[in-house]
Amino acid sequence: MVRLKEKNIIKWVVLLPVVGILITFAVLMALFITSELDSYSKSIEILKSEYLKTSKNQSRERIEKVVSYIKSSVEFSKKRSKEEAKNIIDLGYDMIGDIYSENRDLPKEKIFEKIREKIYHVRFFENLSGYYFIYDMQGKLIAHPMSPSLEGSSFLGFKDARGKELIKDAVEALKKDSSVFSEWYWKNPKDKEPRKKMGYVRLFEPLGIFIGSARYEDDILDIVKKEAQKILMDARYDALGYVFACDYDGKIVAHKDHSLVGFHSGIAR
Repeated sequence: MVRLKEKNIIKWVVLLPVVGILITFAVLMALFITSELDSYSKSIEILKSEYLKTSKNQSRERIEKVVSYIKSSVEFSKKRSKEEAKNIIDLGYDMIGDIYSENRDLPKEKIFEKIREKIYHVRFFENLSGYYFIYDMQGKLIAHPMSPSLEGSSFLGFKDARGKELIKDAVEALKKDSSVFSEWYWKNPKDKEPRKKMGYVRLFEPLGIFIGSARYEDDILDIVKKEAQKILMDARYDALGYVFACDYDGKIVAHKDHSLVGFHSGIAR
């Protein structure tokens, strides 16, 4: 009986260290696994944070590039519009010069009649909204194909929608330079608010008159919008990334889903 107890004691003496080692190992493994899981979770969070940060930076860079492109397009279009206006007025100036050279012996009013016959049906710009107008240096309207009933009237004191004496200012400017660019605000009956017009006039000194034309700034910007819209509609980046654009009223003007264009997004200024 004593020997059996001794054997059991010896067995426990031998087994206890092994059990202790196993328990210690198990505890250490549990701690290691817990530590690794915690480290893995932290790594995942860091990766998520870095990915989101990188995605935001990439999105911001792409949007900034789009905005920069549109701004450049607006400036380029305005510059191109000025050059186009100058070329058109130069052409009208040459037409007046040709008529004057061929009819310089006629009374001035007869020459004006021939000039009107020549320019009345001339239209230009993309939407053919452009036309020539002619005033003399006293502010009298000589030719206006859209309002022929006003010809012969003086507009020297005429003011635009913001109080600018545009004809008087043009006359004064042309006394110093033979051609000038000008801007004013005009409200057509169909317009809710006055719109900005950009014009160019040139003095034909032998007859004491100046020829000019103008176009709404909106028309120029519409061209830029259409060009930008074409690019934005199909702009993609990464697997799912895309660019969308809304106007200040929240109306969608560009989206990967073309069927949404024209609808309100719920985003308003």
